[in-house]
Amino acid sequence: MRPFSVSTVLTGMPPSSERPPGPDNRVANAAMDRYAEGDTAAFVILYDAIAPRIEAFVRRRTPDVSRIDDIVQQTFERIHRARGTFIRGSDVLSWAFKIARNLCMDLGAQGWRERPAGGDRRTDGDAGADPIAEAVAEVVDAERIAAARELLSHVVRAFRALPERQQLALELVRVEGFSLETAAENLGVTVASLKTSVSRGAAALRQAVLGDREARERRAPPPVEKEQLRGIT
Repeated sequence: MRPFSVSTVLTGMPPSSERPPGPDNRVANAAMDRYAEGDTAAFVILYDAIAPRIEAFVRRRTPDVSRIDDIVQQTFERIHRARGTFIRGSDVLSWAFKIARNLCMDLGAQGWRERPAGGDRRTDGDAGADPIAEAVAEVVDAERIAAARELLSHVVRAFRALPERQQLALELVRVEGFSLETAAENLGVTVASLKTSVSRGAAALRQAVLGDREARERRAPPPVEKEQLRGIT
């Protein structure tokens, strides 16, 4: 699963080094076309191509991690049952996201689950893990890491406060990398409406971050002047 990037949501598309393969993945679409036509062997290709993206999407949208595998499995079950209705040449990932999103809504998932403060960590038994090196790195980078986690936590809370239309627009366009046309079709809105949702959502998040930064600066103690230190040994 790709790591979440605050800049991705606030400022635009992720840089090419972070961007996943485009949602219009030709391998997945070709496999779905074959599967819809009755080629059962194509299912494995389809699953390998889109399952990680669906899992990441579901993981962001449900606070109950025990349901993630079930929702992913049910998504593929619905794809299987509805394969005869799939329109050849369509974007299968967009279709799968819509199915997964509906399943999350049915289960009451609220979206954009915040990660635990510790993040994803390797266990001591993982190959290549060096507990001492990791501990040193954590001490050295503690302040930076704490600030980054605080910012991410604030952005997630601000994201959840957005209207659902803006949340979904930002997620599909800024995080998943869908084209405006594909995202608009997925959500059943016009491209102009989608652009408005993306623009307003990103502006609201930027304002929330700036407001949080200003509030933290007001709470910070004033810097100690050199004159105040004179005479102190």
